[in-house]
Amino acid sequence: MAHPEPAGHEEEEHHGSPWPIIIAVGMGVGYVGIVTASIPMLLAGVVIFGGGAGGWIHQDMQRPSSAFYGLAAAVESRLPQVSARKLGIWLFLATEIMFFSAIIGASWTLRLRTTTLGDAFQGPWAQPGEILNVPLTGLNTFILICSSLTMVEALAAVERGDQRKLRIFLLITLLLGITFLSIQAFEYQHLY
Repeated sequence: MAHPEPAGHEEEEHHGSPWPIIIAVGMGVGYVGIVTASIPMLLAGVVIFGGGAGGWIHQDMQRPSSAFYGLAAAVESRLPQVSARKLGIWLFLATEIMFFSAIIGASWTLRLRTTTLGDAFQGPWAQPGEILNVPLTGLNTFILICSSLTMVEALAAVERGDQRKLRIFLLITLLLGITFLSIQAFEYQHLY
């Protein structure tokens, strides 16, 4: 038995797309290629993933921009106190936290398990401080945080209409970014 829609409730448009499943298949094939050390399978996964991503981008580019803003308006109507952009950033940050928590948790678990196995398995772990230059990494983290701060100040200058401060803060952000990348290059050159 069909249920009638309540008065004033319009049926939402569904945005079915085959591309996410194609991307997932590509990632799965690529993962199997990595696990089995099969270069052809890995390359097939990369090609499938790239084709899926390209197809999805192409499909989205064909939609009028009003469709995107309509979706954003729908999100903002459900959460009127939160803009769609801010919600997107918060969701991105949440996924980053989950991703890196999983990686760090897996690393800790693996490292702790090797000590409980005794002589049966000796992990190839470097000694603390052998690979990672802690003071340099700390400096690089500080530079990265400072560049975020200067970028926020540049955004505030735009909102105030202060072109002079905008240029100053963007220049400082650029210099901090170059410094960050230079330290990264030095660390990787030293590592290999």
